[in-house]
Amino acid sequence: MKFGKSRIFQAGAFWLVLLFWLQLPVSGQDKSCLWKVETETCTTYFLGSIHMLKKENYPLNSVIEDAYNQAQIVVFEVNLDSSQSPRLQQKIMMKAMAKDGKSLQNRLSPEVYERAAREIKETGVDISQFSLFEPWFFAVSLMTLKVRQLGFDPDYGIDNHFFTKAKEDEKPVLGLETLDFQINLFAELNLEDQEAIVQQTLDEIDLMEEELEKMVEFWTAGETTQLEEMVLKSFKDYPHIYNTFLVQRNQKWIGTIESLLKGDQNSLIITGTAHLLGEEGVLSLLEEKGYKVEQL
Repeated sequence: MKFGKSRIFQAGAFWLVLLFWLQLPVSGQDKSCLWKVETETCTTYFLGSIHMLKKENYPLNSVIEDAYNQAQIVVFEVNLDSSQSPRLQQKIMMKAMAKDGKSLQNRLSPEVYERAAREIKETGVDISQFSLFEPWFFAVSLMTLKVRQLGFDPDYGIDNHFFTKAKEDEKPVLGLETLDFQINLFAELNLEDQEAIVQQTLDEIDLMEEELEKMVEFWTAGETTQLEEMVLKSFKDYPHIYNTFLVQRNQKWIGTIESLLKGDQNSLIITGTAHLLGEEGVLSLLEEKGYKVEQL
């Protein structure tokens, strides 16, 4: 069973909240989801990523492309070279398969399972195909299928766009963490947290259908306060998931990011937008350390 490329894991921590601002009229906006930090030795740019887009969403805002052109190093959540490994899909499937023989239906509450079955059916897939898989894998697959159904593709995501450019331009590419780490984040969740992920996935689908235009409006206008509120509110009922998938990872990344800030080469750091926003986001953590962060 194959529901998408392994790049879906680059979205990492709730990839779900990052799939909303998709059809972006990016030209002519006053602000963008791009920030910079200048030190005595270099300039580091931070770009909030959209992991799936359409071909017509390009070209991007020139300020974003300019930041890439200024960067000598391009940094992603993971080095996407690793996603090309022929063993990766097999590894994901091995991690996703239930080890105790219990079915997906037995792992989810009746209410959640019934709701999940209805949602996946709308994509043309029967939930019985996921019977032997863990709930987290069902959640990833459901969201990927839903977004693809709307015509969006990771091939046109911001990450893939700049990764391809960096390889063509022979710019050094770094990863803040590994794909193995990201996969294990899901695989090591207990059953309660996995059901929470399924529930949040179902909630995010509802939000995507109802609030997409509003979120695009905030993105286009660079209204980060409103955007932050909409992005992070989806975690309100899942504080443990928020801590595991966002807060802890943000804190782990700061060491690597500071080494880039203290270096002598400009860099562009591309992560899921949710990692940058909020009081516990990367940008706030840097401000607490005394760095001046400027939105572009």
